[in-house]
Amino acid sequence: MLSVDNLVASYNAGPVLQGVSLSVQAGEVVALLGRNGVGKSTLLRTLVGLVPSWNGSIRIDGTPLAPIATHDIARMGMALVPQGRGIIGKLSVADNLRAAMRAAGSRPALSIDQAIAPFPALREKLPAMAGTLSGGQQQQLAIARAMVGRPKVLLLDEPSEGVQPNIVQQIGQLVRKLADESGLAILIVEQNLELALATANRCIVMAKGRIVHSGPPDEFRNEAVLRRHLAL
Repeated sequence: MLSVDNLVASYNAGPVLQGVSLSVQAGEVVALLGRNGVGKSTLLRTLVGLVPSWNGSIRIDGTPLAPIATHDIARMGMALVPQGRGIIGKLSVADNLRAAMRAAGSRPALSIDQAIAPFPALREKLPAMAGTLSGGQQQQLAIARAMVGRPKVLLLDEPSEGVQPNIVQQIGQLVRKLADESGLAILIVEQNLELALATANRCIVMAKGRIVHSGPPDEFRNEAVLRRHLAL
């Protein structure tokens, strides 16, 4: 589904991504692990065209994505839930979802009812300004908004950040359900190791802009492995 080969990217100075290669299959959740500052968020931003790539390829179902505009990448099936969520706080919950529906272009978008179906607490919040929601509700809205365009690949950047523990568990269950039932390919960057290991089929480790290790979640429950790759 998602295939990345020898990806090099930077902001202005030296390269942040230095030849990243990875794949995520339909129905698979891959957790991208690593210490702060190694390039995880930059990778997600590069995949959706927010950071320019200087070498390598990004493909969905074998179709190359670069160099095309971010909105075209979204319409080809890639959706990002960014760190900090990126919702529009001065718009209502419903209008945040309507904006995503318009951005879907010719792709058949989910209705508002379909988008919030996994998040019953959002229904009564539809008229409310998105900026007034709790952290957990904002994260739910961000995921619902990403799903409006019926993506093939979902990128999640720190979905547990600033979210109460009971909602973190719900988000983990939803991520797993989306992969299992909808066949989404999901790449999740997450510092909450328990959430990452509970949802992932496979974990990959990034260090200094490169993928340095890959293995099943159970491998990362070993303290020696954590010390070696994550310095935990």
